[in-house]
Amino acid sequence: MPSTLNVLEGPSRFFVGTASSDVLPGDAVALGGSWGGTWRDFGYLTEEGVTITFNQTFNPVMSSQDRNPILQLPGATNDTIACTLTEATLLNIKTATGRGTITSLAPVGATPGYDNLALSQSTSINYVALGFEGIAPPNNKSNPRRILFPKAMATASVAINQRIGQPVGIPAQFARVGGTGNDPQIHDVTTT
Repeated sequence: MPSTLNVLEGPSRFFVGTASSDVLPGDAVALGGSWGGTWRDFGYLTEEGVTITFNQTFNPVMSSQDRNPILQLPGATNDTIACTLTEATLLNIKTATGRGTITSLAPVGATPGYDNLALSQSTSINYVALGFEGIAPPNNKSNPRRILFPKAMATASVAINQRIGQPVGIPAQFARVGGTGNDPQIHDVTTT
């Protein structure tokens, strides 16, 4: 029977962590609680929120005896998670582009310091873990739904728009990489 308790809404939180070590928090961690490890919250996102896309291709097997494919063989998966970050920090830009090095110099006396992001061409891929937290059914605001991409890489073309009266948006998109040990997970915690 249909239930309005299964109709979900935002808001959500979007985290980035270390691909080799960060995992979903334990089920006892309340909705909105700390995830521990090296997880950090990306901060505010635009009102479009987070878009998670699960896609798998299929390869048709054709035969001279039939006009239609006689079989569809599973092909590659292309799972992505995307959003637009509104906290335009150097760390968020670095993570969204998947490259670069941040250097800092503290102020000394009257001499100002600085933070600098050098977006040099990368010769290696910077893998990250990604986590999403929203509300799971039944929608009573205490059951967290957590989604994990254990290993992903930045794939967005990052165009930073700066306009009067508008927040600076940093487009971020990440694609899942790796074998079955890096499958995305959707984990609903039931507290009631």
